[in-house]
Amino acid sequence: MRLVFQPTSRLNFDFIADYQWVRQNAFPYGELDMQTMKAASPSTTLDNKYHRQMLNTGLNIQYLGKGYELYSTTSYQHLNDYMLMDIDYLPVNNMHLIQEQLQNGLTQEFVVKTGKDRRWRTTSGVFGSYTWLRTDGPVYFNQDFNDALSQTIHDAAYYPMINAMAARMEERMGKEGALEWARNMVESQGGVHINMEIGDVPGVFHTPVGNLGVFHESNIDLTERLTATMGLRFDLSHVKIDYNTSGWAAIDMSVMGTNVKASALSALNHKESDTYKQLLPKFGLTYRVDEHGSNIYATVSKGYRAGGFNFQMFSDILQKEVNDPRLKSARQDTEIVVEHDEKAYDNIRNTIAYKPEESWNYEFGSHLNLFDNRLHLDFSGYYMQIRNQQLSVMAGDYGFGRMMVNAGKSYSCGVELSLRGNAFDNHLNWSVNYGYTRAVFKEYNDSVETDNGIMQISYKDKRVPFVPEHTVGASAGYRLDFRGAMRSLTIGANLSMQGKTFWDEANSYGQDFYALLGAHAKADFGMVSVDLWARNITNTNYNTFALLNASTGSHFAQRGNPFQMGVDVSLHF
Repeated sequence: MRLVFQPTSRLNFDFIADYQWVRQNAFPYGELDMQTMKAASPSTTLDNKYHRQMLNTGLNIQYLGKGYELYSTTSYQHLNDYMLMDIDYLPVNNMHLIQEQLQNGLTQEFVVKTGKDRRWRTTSGVFGSYTWLRTDGPVYFNQDFNDALSQTIHDAAYYPMINAMAARMEERMGKEGALEWARNMVESQGGVHINMEIGDVPGVFHTPVGNLGVFHESNIDLTERLTATMGLRFDLSHVKIDYNTSGWAAIDMSVMGTNVKASALSALNHKESDTYKQLLPKFGLTYRVDEHGSNIYATVSKGYRAGGFNFQMFSDILQKEVNDPRLKSARQDTEIVVEHDEKAYDNIRNTIAYKPEESWNYEFGSHLNLFDNRLHLDFSGYYMQIRNQQLSVMAGDYGFGRMMVNAGKSYSCGVELSLRGNAFDNHLNWSVNYGYTRAVFKEYNDSVETDNGIMQISYKDKRVPFVPEHTVGASAGYRLDFRGAMRSLTIGANLSMQGKTFWDEANSYGQDFYALLGAHAKADFGMVSVDLWARNITNTNYNTFALLNASTGSHFAQRGNPFQMGVDVSLHF
């Protein structure tokens, strides 16, 4: 809905509101064949779901004064969503997650512009926002998970015991005879029976974020064609996390007639906050080539994304705490309560926090309008130096939930080229675009836990994941005009290509370059238009996303949509 009210020639009110209601299946991850790189159809215990209600509203107020312009933009956002995910993505009842979010956000910006028809034009303003977000995200450890864990602990206790007993009798009875004797002896004394249970992990997380920005930009005409741009923004962000979560584990052991029940409980309830400040300069030069909007430009600017706190890995933190060695070594009934002091909470803070990302961005390019605006060419080249790059990775040992981490240093460079035009008296419209990106880690060290201890890994010179190296797009449409009920028929085709895209920091697997072909035919009947379309006509098999699930050691991927066709009907009043 949009409402516009203009009480005077100088004052304008513009209100817009948008409401969305979504209920859909979600997270269609199938097991990935690492040889063919093709994803199987999703096969999970639970049907993954996502529901969402979202409301966005905005009020823009514009006042045109003598020599200046005033703008006020106020917006409100509301989000209420529900997510059900079978975390292991397998047809076994291991784990699942239910996450519900309630978010409300307010933003306000005031801007004043001066010197519209002068050599020195300025834009100044202040921006403020505050977002409230509550997330309920319980993780459920189900029967198959606990059965597998119980079997692992049973085997770790049973087989060393059998082997130790058999070793003492091997000379007299032989290896196989000694093992048989040991197994019979253990069973005659009651055997080994272990039931280990990891409890569900409830969690309530409040993560409000406040932001304040003050900015100014000046555009100065140095000559009739050359314009200099100088800008500066001060950005202040304040982030908080208030978490309340807990985990527990229990073990019921019977070892050769000795019965022991032990449990461990860990509860985490704490608040953290941080404030980030940043000055962001910008410098640029623009040269107007002609009077038709063509120009050449170069800019240098500093980029920035504030840091924050993750909460997706709290289940991993709690499971490590309740999986206390004292549980498995208990010789009598035991109740363990894991205590947390300020040092412990400081360690958790270091685990969940991620740093701000900073970058210096260098760009040059040109926009050209040629042949009486029948051909438009855009070209740009860029280089970005990035420090503490924020990466989205799978969280923790169990591999569910995405969390933000920081890479040390990286760079990204590339070129973008776009051509679009028309011919035959605007009956033919076409466009072609190409982009090349090289995004590489310059400094990024990580560590992994192995059987031999902690091993350091360097991702230096590896490609940044999720960034396609090449992107290509092309489209063309030809319009046939008629006299009669059908005014026109437009026949068109489009092609999109991209790749290669790596799915992890080690560049161990990725999506090769692929192409998607589409076509459409649109008939215009005046008040009604009908558009028949087809996508991925060649039924290309490709993946839009892939991941490694640490809990199972398996790779999973979401396959891109296969061949599709449909029809759109539009009514014009």
